[in-house]
Amino acid sequence: MDRFNTIKIFERLREINTLINIHKKGNNVLRFFYLLRDDVFVSKDRTKFFDYIIPVVPVVDSSNSYDQFISHLKNGGLFEKFNESFLQGLSLYIDDMRILKNIYNEFVIYYNKLNTIDLNCNKMLAIIAYKNLFPSDFADLQLNKGFVYTLFNSKNDFIENEIKSLQNFISQRQNHIDKLKSEHFDTIEELSVVFAHKYLNNYNWEHKQGDELNDFVTNYLNEDRIKEYLSRKQGIDYKKDEKIFELLSAVILSMALIVGCGSSKSDDELVVYFVPSRDSKEIQSATQPLADMLKEELAKEGFKFKAMLANFVINYI
Repeated sequence: MDRFNTIKIFERLREINTLINIHKKGNNVLRFFYLLRDDVFVSKDRTKFFDYIIPVVPVVDSSNSYDQFISHLKNGGLFEKFNESFLQGLSLYIDDMRILKNIYNEFVIYYNKLNTIDLNCNKMLAIIAYKNLFPSDFADLQLNKGFVYTLFNSKNDFIENEIKSLQNFISQRQNHIDKLKSEHFDTIEELSVVFAHKYLNNYNWEHKQGDELNDFVTNYLNEDRIKEYLSRKQGIDYKKDEKIFELLSAVILSMALIVGCGSSKSDDELVVYFVPSRDSKEIQSATQPLADMLKEELAKEGFKFKAMLANFVINYI
């Protein structure tokens, strides 16, 4: 009765209950029991209307429906046909035991009827769950209408919009890269000196240098200038990493060719040892793709190696 979303029906039933007990012969009292949702009454009205309220703990909700699903499927010998992660995701949308049982029963009927053809059980259970959770939209789907039909019918539009979005993202990144490459300062300290001289000339900054100067500029520039400063600082960092990568590419390829010239044309492993002038972790991170590049260059010279290793000597005499 709570599906009518009105409390008047309960008021009438209470009046009937009262009239029956007034005109009823004997000492036995007739009592009505109501099973309804908590949100039908406002809290104060509910406590005034009912003599006694007994809460009912739900058997199934979205937090434990997965366990119920597993129990039914294992009892029916069907659990192995499903992907567990799929069942976990589907269970989040099922919070009623009657719906869960009906979904299971319908699946068993369809499975037994259609098991002569190769079916994806995950997809079949998904459409049956959709049928039970959104029956109206499922009926529209049979008539080429509704939300799901519109969704699939607009697939090409979604793809086209996503492609445009990715192309726009790529274009923005490319412009950003071009802007970073155009940076003409080589060090962050040079950049800090220019910004301090141009925008912070009223401050006493001439005695500062290195990180102290960089921090000073960062702290005292206004909002617009700090954005420009950080953008150009990023460009310098980009140039520095790019130069490290290009330099080490040339060094490793050159050394590898020298080592390779004294080796046989085919070997199991090529190891190149050299002493870096910068932190080894920084260089290893920047030169990660060099193994494949090295392999390709050596192959052009007729040298074939199964493994390429570049060892960075940290402790040396």
